[in-house]
Amino acid sequence: PFTRHLVDLLGPPREPGTSFRVDATETRANLDPVNTPNQHYANVAASLQRVTEDLILDYVAAAIKKTGVSQVAMAGGVALNSLANGKIQRRLGCDLYVHPAAGDAGGALGAALYFHARQDGAKRPKPLSSASLGSCYDENEISRALEEQRVANFIKFDDMGATVAKTASLLAQGAVIGWFQGRSEWGPRSLGNRSILANPCLANMQARINEKIKFREPFRPFAPAVLSECAQDFFEITPPHSSYQPESFMLSVTKATTKARKQIPSAIHVDGTSRVQLVWKEPVTAFRRLIETFDAMTDIPVLINTSFNRKGEPIVETPADALNTFFWSGLDYLVMSNFLICKDTTA
Repeated sequence: PFTRHLVDLLGPPREPGTSFRVDATETRANLDPVNTPNQHYANVAASLQRVTEDLILDYVAAAIKKTGVSQVAMAGGVALNSLANGKIQRRLGCDLYVHPAAGDAGGALGAALYFHARQDGAKRPKPLSSASLGSCYDENEISRALEEQRVANFIKFDDMGATVAKTASLLAQGAVIGWFQGRSEWGPRSLGNRSILANPCLANMQARINEKIKFREPFRPFAPAVLSECAQDFFEITPPHSSYQPESFMLSVTKATTKARKQIPSAIHVDGTSRVQLVWKEPVTAFRRLIETFDAMTDIPVLINTSFNRKGEPIVETPADALNTFFWSGLDYLVMSNFLICKDTTA
């Protein structure tokens, strides 16, 4: 619990919303970066992460040794710790499954599965391989949201092929796009249905999205969404083997290859790692088609994918949510189904 003892031990908490930067900026201000408050907070966070990883690794290793079973399933909010998950796979060599809504929201599913398993003749269900289980909004609902907010500056394409082609072209040119397609994702990760997308090849893209669109700390990294069959070219990952492995849900961190550091710098964290999202051939989704089209244009089968929201706000759910975030942020375009919404007359 948060008591005075914690403050006595670690010092006063950081004021929420204040600038957070630990780099040469503080040195240029004639400050010793080792002794600045931000460096202290970074040290505390890094230490807490390290201790958490050590504890999780110890627990999992003990469970594998005790049972002789190397197929590991984890749940609870801490199971969303992607750094720890990556180390579990690399160091323990286990087959890891983490539910995409591993926190409290997934407890309902656990209770239902437990009840199901106790029934006579119950069959073991297949692992969940898609988090696209939320609500879907058709073109009539999108049109109604555009009318209610008096949005007139948009284009409606005839089919998804034309929508994907135009969106990929805009991304290749450096646009940052809000992407709203199909059912919303279950869990805390945007996996290509309620996403902000950008070109990972542009070195300034990470800073641009953090400062002008997400309005959050500059050190925050972004996930690379990569075609599953191309993943090993860019990341030190074992051959992708299933659509329900942690990387399918953006739940594992792995090292980037030299090729990735050169070609997709905005999708690589300062420590040379990435929280990868594998995008599979099946089922065929608009997101998969978009990355394929972007790859055909740029020879890069990767897009930056981050959740469609601003700092402190939930991920957008409805067309109205998407429009509000679009107009109150630095996004260049918004794509909802086959609608391309613009902020000026060019598209």
